[in-house]
Amino acid sequence: MAVLATAGCGGLPSGGQDIPTAATVIVTIGPEGTQEPLNVEAIVICGGVRATYSPNEPYVVLKNVPFGTETPPRQPITVTARGYRTHAEWIQLNVSASTYVDVGLTPVDLSQTGTVQGTVKDALANTPIVNAHVSFSQQIADQTVEVDGFTDSDGAFIIGGVPIGLCEVTVVATGYLEYRSQVGVSQDAGGQTPPLNVTLVSGSAKVRVSGTVVDIVSGSPIAGATVKLGDLSTTTDSNGSFVFEQVGIGSAELVVEAQGYDIYRQTISVTPGMRPLRIELTEASPMPPAPPHNVTGTVRIVSHPDDNSGVLVSAYSLDLGLTVAEYTTGPDGRYYLYVPPGNYEIRVSYEGQRLVRNLTVPGGGRILTGIDFAL
Repeated sequence: MAVLATAGCGGLPSGGQDIPTAATVIVTIGPEGTQEPLNVEAIVICGGVRATYSPNEPYVVLKNVPFGTETPPRQPITVTARGYRTHAEWIQLNVSASTYVDVGLTPVDLSQTGTVQGTVKDALANTPIVNAHVSFSQQIADQTVEVDGFTDSDGAFIIGGVPIGLCEVTVVATGYLEYRSQVGVSQDAGGQTPPLNVTLVSGSAKVRVSGTVVDIVSGSPIAGATVKLGDLSTTTDSNGSFVFEQVGIGSAELVVEAQGYDIYRQTISVTPGMRPLRIELTEASPMPPAPPHNVTGTVRIVSHPDDNSGVLVSAYSLDLGLTVAEYTTGPDGRYYLYVPPGNYEIRVSYEGQRLVRNLTVPGGGRILTGIDFAL
């Protein structure tokens, strides 16, 4: 790829009296390693400006490409054409002449690659995000294949030559939290990948976080509990409810304290549209639990509730990263676990079905009962 600046073409007018506010970018496109022009249509995006290259034309012109805020000015360019891998890079813009860019595209097998298009928008304002970087990657043998591109002024992107199958997609834009997910890519030769529409959350966004604090056994609300979320603090009302109106996006430690109960502590992810939290507290007890169990409940198999045998119930320690206790139910569906104090996933497995419930097992002799499941 070459970037050339040529005076007198899209630069300052004679006399130099006016200062340009945007650039003109002239792009030539061809198959990599050749001097021939591309014989298929291509989409070119530079600094948010989109243009269409016509087959066998010598070049395509993009006008009014913003200089941006960098010095010297730079903008990303993305070129996508069917049968080729999308080309993306940052180029330096000339402020006194047109910027010439020569792009060589790499051919791909349409039966082994696909094209993904979609949009990137602000999660709260629903406005397009320009110059968002969209990347698809897949591990093939011992090599990571990555194909990327940038969005235009409407937040739209189109990226081709992406390996078919399950790919990891990463979207990054200045001032926003990174987005990561997975997407299935269909081959261009025989299908079309559904549009991928992504919303990004501003790194400075504030959202509302609410919830209730209840007794883990009775489900009764706990009034007057102190709830701390990061640097914020409040107390629950008579219904056990609490609200934080302005909470920054990201991870935050949640701590809940109430008289007669063990302290609840957990790191949560604060995101737009999050559901109200339900915090279950366990009563404190002065004595350690006696064997044979300190967590118990019932598993009911809905399809044949008279025989609940054969359900595997296990306690997976989130603190240690391993399973510390297991129990297989009999006809009555009862299970019994004896575990050290800590944070757990209680996992229920039966004939391919699986349920998981997070549970904090306190010290001080508290036996947790009524931890029930229905399959």
